[in-house]
Amino acid sequence: MRQLLNQWSHPAFSSIEVLTADWTQETLLSWFDSIWQGVALPKGLVRFGLSGFIKMTPEINIQDC
Repeated sequence: MRQLLNQWSHPAFSSIEVLTADWTQETLLSWFDSIWQGVALPKGLVRFGLSGFIKMTPEINIQDC
């Protein structure tokens, strides 16, 4: 662990900038398709039941839609 801390705290790494992007437009269609597959083929819901559905819901962010 100490070796990793020494490597990542090296001055050569401190100048690296991390850029982020909004991938909403690129991924929105696949999200809609995934939702449709859940409606058209509810095998997963039947297999995992209500507890599986409850575990899945935190992964959904309504604000992105």
